[in-house]
Amino acid sequence: MKIKCFFIIIALFSLFSISVRAEEYTLDGFSDIIPDAARTDDNSAEHIAQNFTIGHVVDLIAAELGKLAEPLTRQLAILLGVVVLVSMVQALKTSFSDTGLSSALEYITLLCAALAAYTAIAGVWERLTAAMSGLTAFMTGLIPMMSALYAAGGNVTTAAISSAGLMTLTAFCEQLSYYILWPVLRVCFGLALIAGMGGQISLSGIAGVLRGMFTTVLTFVMTILTAVLGYQTNLALSADNVSAKALKFVASSYIPVVGGALGDAIRAIGGSVGLLRATLGGAAVAVIFALVLPAVLQIYLCRFTFSLVGSAAKLVGCDRESAFFGEMRSILGFGLAILVSCAVMFLFFVTLFARAAVGITQ
Repeated sequence: MKIKCFFIIIALFSLFSISVRAEEYTLDGFSDIIPDAARTDDNSAEHIAQNFTIGHVVDLIAAELGKLAEPLTRQLAILLGVVVLVSMVQALKTSFSDTGLSSALEYITLLCAALAAYTAIAGVWERLTAAMSGLTAFMTGLIPMMSALYAAGGNVTTAAISSAGLMTLTAFCEQLSYYILWPVLRVCFGLALIAGMGGQISLSGIAGVLRGMFTTVLTFVMTILTAVLGYQTNLALSADNVSAKALKFVASSYIPVVGGALGDAIRAIGGSVGLLRATLGGAAVAVIFALVLPAVLQIYLCRFTFSLVGSAAKLVGCDRESAFFGEMRSILGFGLAILVSCAVMFLFFVTLFARAAVGITQ
């Protein structure tokens, strides 16, 4: 009996040896992992979580729109100027008797439109790549903090499984950002340009098919990874909760007086860990939102710009250029789908972490 009590006490002290700074209510190191794009005057987790309100979100959107107004207006002016140039060439080519010269002028004007469109879309793609890199860097730094709070709350198995799963997802998104986004953009842009130039072979639907296939495969992979890792995390949480209940029952049965005091201490520590989890989870959601919002707004505004320019080109009879601008709009929608999918995937696991039950209080 004494040997059992000794081992139980050793196990309990091992569990409580994990450092949890509940009284100071701080999360040291959180400000160090925030990317520059999401930094504010006060980068503490408490400040970020408390200020993540509707008013703050509206102010953030208004500030980003103000920053994007000038470059997008300049791009719109350039694209509209190209449309005016193309319409002038369309009006003048009827006066040329040489059909070869007319065809050369059409190709030159289309190349001018393609150059202006690629300049606009490349800037958006750079912002998209930066947002993806910021997301992966932030999640890489957040994983140790999440694991420490999981373990401090008694969810040791969950800490190991969640860390491994999030590292897998982060590595997947990092490879997607570094090796796939730009090649896919160049391939889709090249196919759209070839289709716009015309010829005996029509390539108008190939770019759409490639984007659809890539989006379908990406969605399937992300869905499978999220479902499997979410199920494993929930299963590990249940196992940790059962283990904690068994340990508390044994402690209260074999150590009647000390067991009650330990139970009160466990509830106090569990409440503090739960508060730290909620604070870290809320701050992480705010940071992810701040990282993704500028790129999402820029993509939407650039898509609106291409819609306006495409309508103007169709209005003056430049059907080829209008179709090309429509392809550029579709490419931006493809990039938006990739960014939002990664952000939603990370938000799911951060929310699961923040709302998970603390094992030692079960």
